[in-house]
Amino acid sequence: KYYKGLGTSSTEDAEVYFRDLDRHLKEFHAMQDNEAQLIDLAFSKKKADDRKEWLRQFKPGTYLDHSVDKITYTDFINKELILFSMADNIRSIPSVVDGLKPGQRKVLYAMFKRNVKKDMKVVELGGYVSGMTAYQHGEASLQQTIVGLAQTFVGSNNVNCLEPSGNFGSRLQGGSDCASARYIHTRLSPFARRIFHAADEPLLKSNIDDGKVIEPEVYVPVVPMILINGADGIGTGWSTSIPNFNPEDIVANLRRLMDGESLVPMKPWFRGFTGEVTASGDRYKFSGIIKQTGDCEVEITELPIRTWTQDFKDKLEEIIKAEKAPSFIKDYKDYNTHSKVHFIIQMDEKHMKKALEDGLEERFKLSKTIATTNMVAFDAEGRITKYDTAEDILKAFYAVRIRFYEKRKQHLLAQLHKELDKFTNQARFVQMIIDGKLVISKKRKAKLIEELKEKGFKPIPKAVDAAKEGENEPAVEEEEESEEDEQLSSDVFDYLLGMPLWSLTQERVEKLLRQIGDKELEIDALIKLSKEDLWKRDLDEFITEWRNQLEDEERRAKKARSYGRRTSTKLKTAGRGPAVRLRILKQKSYRRRNREPLRTKNQRRLLHCLQ
Repeated sequence: KYYKGLGTSSTEDAEVYFRDLDRHLKEFHAMQDNEAQLIDLAFSKKKADDRKEWLRQFKPGTYLDHSVDKITYTDFINKELILFSMADNIRSIPSVVDGLKPGQRKVLYAMFKRNVKKDMKVVELGGYVSGMTAYQHGEASLQQTIVGLAQTFVGSNNVNCLEPSGNFGSRLQGGSDCASARYIHTRLSPFARRIFHAADEPLLKSNIDDGKVIEPEVYVPVVPMILINGADGIGTGWSTSIPNFNPEDIVANLRRLMDGESLVPMKPWFRGFTGEVTASGDRYKFSGIIKQTGDCEVEITELPIRTWTQDFKDKLEEIIKAEKAPSFIKDYKDYNTHSKVHFIIQMDEKHMKKALEDGLEERFKLSKTIATTNMVAFDAEGRITKYDTAEDILKAFYAVRIRFYEKRKQHLLAQLHKELDKFTNQARFVQMIIDGKLVISKKRKAKLIEELKEKGFKPIPKAVDAAKEGENEPAVEEEEESEEDEQLSSDVFDYLLGMPLWSLTQERVEKLLRQIGDKELEIDALIKLSKEDLWKRDLDEFITEWRNQLEDEERRAKKARSYGRRTSTKLKTAGRGPAVRLRILKQKSYRRRNREPLRTKNQRRLLHCLQ
């Protein structure tokens, strides 16, 4: 049981604790001179670099021996306090292999486990994830993690693993404008299984919590998600900031690594961003788009990456209302949407001239610099590592993923050989029954098993994860057997003895022979494929899905633009000039004052007939 805070303990537990207080109280040894430096190492701002190295040297499995009566400050800091600091880093800094933090990994595990292909409420999904994966933190935090995996606005994910259904936030407020978890839904996106391939799951090492199997220690995706979606986090001693990169560039570089070619340096790239990106060493300048459209008018159609529309609008309001310095903006018009930026700004003539001299981009602060000097992640061995370039991250990922494809190939071959043995033995079993060489009626199961062993039939145990493999056949009820028979019986021949009676026919033999031929062709084809070939095939599927999504997104945007701005037929004053609208409003006001009902044309005609 996981005890989180005092609230997990009951009143009875507290009585037990304090009844034997001497055993639970731990005494510290007197502090030695060198131990004062450890206090500085753990808490001093001046020791930030030393603290990073201290945490980087942490070895999993380190813990304090609580059976001792006295504890040294050295042991407490290096074996107890360090666990708290590392737990903070593990929650905040992703793995270089799958690009995920533990909370994100738990969400994806639960989604794959339940195969969520239809919309599910985020609040409901949060409860399911918490129960399935032993999540120990707040529900609000988990719900925000789910929302983050599904967001698609400019500046968020390049590739979303979950599909947003509802308002998951926009670039207007950087995602903070998303609806409550009670009102929004999500499901697995088409990308999910293109990235986290189902064929890899049997090879993943799972975490165990209180005897329960939960999410894998780390997933091994087809592409490095830590580069595609980037990462940000602040832990203890360490933090990380990794920008997003273009999936097309990443896949092209992976192919170069497979072919033994040199890598092409990659620039940060954010899906939907239309501004300019300029490289300067390990820094990248993201510029918005601004142009002059009149003598004293400018138009802004893009903001620097992660400069949210509402924040920029607030800055314009501050400039207009400024009291200490004269405002260089007369007025502005806001034509922004949830996905597009569009400001029209009016300026004074004298300020317009100076803005053109200084540069419009500089005058309106339409640039932001993103550095790649703090790209930190846990490596494949679980150590905190700082990477100098995106290409270094790509190489670290490549080394893990290419080995995993060899493991996948061997696992798939073992599965295919197992299926081939099953079909071969079933075909021989049915043929022997048809030919009368094997009689199964009026015999005990133990006797049949002995006879099958004598005739060379191969025992094949049932797969542990049969349900995952789609084997949902009903269980066969058997008669009670004696203790001696139970010891002899085994399920390793159920694939033969469990065959339905109607399948023991010549037609079934012919079908099994065809399946044997097909399976042999599959094995031969897989043997000829290298681990690089398997990876390239997965990359082709991922890129195809990626391009399909981009085309679909462009098609939807084009369709939305074609609708234009429509006038409501229910608003009587819509589309009329100011003078006409004012006259109608005056007429309504006069009738209200004189208590004359405002009637329609048909009502007036009916009233005239009655009179």
